Amino acid sequence: MVQKLWDYEKPVINDPPPGKKVKKMLNKMGYEREAPYPIAKYAEGVWIQDLDDNILYDFISGRCTVNAGHRHPEIMKALKAQADKVTHCGVEDLYNLERSLDTIVPLRGTGNLRATYALSGSAANDAAIKMARKVTGRMGIICFAGAYHGTTYGALSVSSYVPSMVKGFGRLNDIFYFPYPDYIHPPLGKLDGEDVDDIIIGLIEQALETYMPPEEVAAVLFEPVAGDAGWLIPSKSFVKKLDKLAQKNDILFLSEEVQTGFGRTGEWFCTENYDVTPDIVVLGKAMAGGAIAMAGAVAKQSLLDKSGGFYHGHTMGRQPLGLAATLANIDVIKSEKLAARSRANGDLMMSRLTEMQENYECVVESRGIASLIGVEISSKELAGKIAVDCYRHGVYIIEMGYRGIGALRVAPPLVSTETQLENALAVIEDAIKKAEKGDL
Repeated sequence: MVQKLWDYEKPVINDPPPGKKVKKMLNKMGYEREAPYPIAKYAEGVWIQDLDDNILYDFISGRCTVNAGHRHPEIMKALKAQADKVTHCGVEDLYNLERSLDTIVPLRGTGNLRATYALSGSAANDAAIKMARKVTGRMGIICFAGAYHGTTYGALSVSSYVPSMVKGFGRLNDIFYFPYPDYIHPPLGKLDGEDVDDIIIGLIEQALETYMPPEEVAAVLFEPVAGDAGWLIPSKSFVKKLDKLAQKNDILFLSEEVQTGFGRTGEWFCTENYDVTPDIVVLGKAMAGGAIAMAGAVAKQSLLDKSGGFYHGHTMGRQPLGLAATLANIDVIKSEKLAARSRANGDLMMSRLTEMQENYECVVESRGIASLIGVEISSKELAGKIAVDCYRHGVYIIEMGYRGIGALRVAPPLVSTETQLENALAVIEDAIKKAEKGDL
């Protein structure tokens, strides 16, 4: 029997995950191992009820899609109301959503915000690349090592998370890669933070002076937090220097906010934490509250006017259900003050995670902005074991990282309560404690 989950305070384990029914389904799906991923039959708030009736805390928010929680009542209400009226046709919400986004998305330029919609972050990144090239008449795109922008051809071409992403496929032309600020594992040697920033900016400047003519570079595509690379957080100084360099050379600044948008980092969008205003913002994941696929690329009309006409679209890109869910999601984030709550929850989590860093040698660093935190563990293998142990005890968390980095992805729904967070953190600490003793 399906249970109402929203107000649960702690996980409930009946058959340690993956339980018998989940294992059976994984086997039918062709998995050769007991993958630590829940198969849900019901979800609500921060909780997932799996096939074995285990109640699991979704501590990664469906990979940063359900910022407002699974099946938020107001979002579901809007989705159902729209489905009762129209599911595929032009609707007034297309105009309403642009005006709503215009109130929350920081953008350089004048005039109204204009959006082109897609069904995934990958496709939205493709749209942003096309937009930048069309507007500037230039082809070059500056991007950063370790990025995961998606798997369609444009997004794949600017991604460099793991070699398998691009091996055997090829890339678009005129893509230039540079190191992302990583202050623990700097790609150019052991340097302090300021040196890392200056050297990377220097590499870009050198490229602009030698093999990358600035008049042929359209944009710099930047993740304000390098998510899949291991939740790497650049300094405010670096982001401001990067933006200044772009403006100096009439290069557009594209902020890739697929994972960091819609309140996740304590602001509507992460670049606000750095006091930088981008030219184009890429949206995705939590845009429609995780209720339905919705993504897009947005810019000011004054920028698009330079293109002589820009178009990028999909048959289902502006579908009414996604428009309605996104409008409702924005209202929920505003009315429930979820960006501020994200920051408060982040402070609570960071305090506890910093204690763990001090108490356990296997915890290398806890880093993050509001409710987007990475907990780096001493080895990728050990991080994976910690994630599996958390899963078996009711907290669904995963490890990510490039270049051998193993970081736990800590990104619970913004609607999480202090009690829910404390109980989940206790499970995580218990797993870390076992890892420290060699018991995993």
